[in-house]
Amino acid sequence: MQVTRPHAHDATIERLWRAARAGRLPHALLFEGRAGIGKHLAARWFALGCLCARGPGEPCGTCGPCRRMASGGERGNHPDLFLIDPLLEGEERIRIGRIAERAQTGEDAEPEQSLAAFLALRPLEGALRVVLVRECHRMNVPAQNALLKTLEEPRAGTLMVLETHRPAALLATIKSRCIRIRFAALAQEPCERILLAAGIEPEAARELARLSEGSPGQALAMAQNGTRELRDRLVAVVRRERFPLETATELWELEADFRGKSAAAGERERARVVLELAQALVRDAWRLKAGIAAAGLPHGADVGELAARFDAQELVRQGEWLALARVDVERNLAPVALLERALLLLAEGVPRAVRPR
Repeated sequence: MQVTRPHAHDATIERLWRAARAGRLPHALLFEGRAGIGKHLAARWFALGCLCARGPGEPCGTCGPCRRMASGGERGNHPDLFLIDPLLEGEERIRIGRIAERAQTGEDAEPEQSLAAFLALRPLEGALRVVLVRECHRMNVPAQNALLKTLEEPRAGTLMVLETHRPAALLATIKSRCIRIRFAALAQEPCERILLAAGIEPEAARELARLSEGSPGQALAMAQNGTRELRDRLVAVVRRERFPLETATELWELEADFRGKSAAAGERERARVVLELAQALVRDAWRLKAGIAAAGLPHGADVGELAARFDAQELVRQGEWLALARVDVERNLAPVALLERALLLLAEGVPRAVRPR
């Protein structure tokens, strides 16, 4: 596992190491904050510092545990680290088979070791085992219930670090059994520096840092999946320079890298990106209505007509509809139709037939 110092969040991680040295570290942490701001990188750096022979503290990089963490590919070779990473595994969901010990048959069969099997083992180095669950909101309900049992009966010498940008998707009982650590987005300048170091051109780096609202991971994803061009088409619909349904067809035909294990998964990812862009435009239009200056908003310069066309209540309705559509994409409910309705909404508002009474 290649573990490098995160570009931000040093103070947060140092506070947690201090708590570990003082014996005050809780058994379960929930790292939460916006997507792409480095929470998972911070979790890995924190875990390495906890497992380092000189820790808890900044990892030395030369001891046996540090070397084992750095070897063995993305998962590392440290026997006391258990990683559940749906992005690495190419899975949209974390199923119960990754959490609980169960018969491995049928389509839910899991090729990886379960958390329960890992916890049944004794620590092989030192006295601490660390579990990292990336984007834990991807756990389905059975998986969350299985994890809850582990949180309710923590094993001695085990630290669980859950990471998410959608805490609302987690059971309230899971959140109540974790200490929640909030991570803030980066400022414009450090976000730009990360993008420049990744090879993004200066002008694009400035725009992507602004559009991502301080999320380097999101900005890099935007550079890869053509978000800037997708956004330009949406803004043209907002300004009524393009017809919504024709633009929807064009959005499906634009060449972009939307990864998924299947063509359907790629379609869902494209729909997610477009719907999230539409949400961001509507949100900034509402902020303009509330009196926030356009210069302080990522899309403020482009949503003036949207703010002028609709009142605040209508913009709230649009935001609610887009949020529901985003959930429907996860359920695989006709992403093409959802995208078309989203563009019609930007141009014409929420149809009266679907407005709540």
